Amino acid sequence: MLTGAGGRSIWLDIRAEDEQGRIIDLEMQRAVDAALPKRAVLHMSTIVTNEVHRGDSFAKVPEVWVIFVTETDFVGDGKALHHYRFRDEKGKLLGDPMHIVMVNGDYKRTDTLEGRVIHDLMTTDPQAMLVPEIQKPFADLKETEKGQKEMTEALAQLVDEGEKRGELKTVERFVRNLTADGFSFDQIVRLTGAPADDVQKIMDNIATDNQAQIS
Repeated sequence: MLTGAGGRSIWLDIRAEDEQGRIIDLEMQRAVDAALPKRAVLHMSTIVTNEVHRGDSFAKVPEVWVIFVTETDFVGDGKALHHYRFRDEKGKLLGDPMHIVMVNGDYKRTDTLEGRVIHDLMTTDPQAMLVPEIQKPFADLKETEKGQKEMTEALAQLVDEGEKRGELKTVERFVRNLTADGFSFDQIVRLTGAPADDVQKIMDNIATDNQAQIS
């Protein structure tokens, strides 16, 4: 979790940094509304304010990529993705520090690399994945004892941090995300360390929510 200058906090699904020092924030967005671009900007600004501190040179501002993968075609033109950057009215870039990418999770073609990556991001079964660089670490994380141990430790730390801040829905957030990613009831109980009854109640609520959306 990161907190911005105004006190507004955000959760990052995946935060990574490459060898060039570029920061990547990858978000799976199931709830999509007209405010999604503003949410992306909030993520961008919060990441930057947490990377640059009092006394730092402006040169310390990192290059940031905020990538939102939406279940539906948010832009609505059928394309795989849209890459937004700062440009003037003639298309000239203002440096190269900020990138927002909207990825269409409903994109079905797999004859290109970007299509195969999108397919794998929206797939919960490692055996159905098409890109080895995605399939292997996901399978290791989900199916091996070592991977599940690492995930358990990471989730436990996040849950503890959330409880210390008094965030009562921290466990529910993880249960919902793990359920959406295809983890079983027993796996979720083991990974989160939450009481089985609590996990069952959350999963029952998820099923009720899904049924309401269908009807």
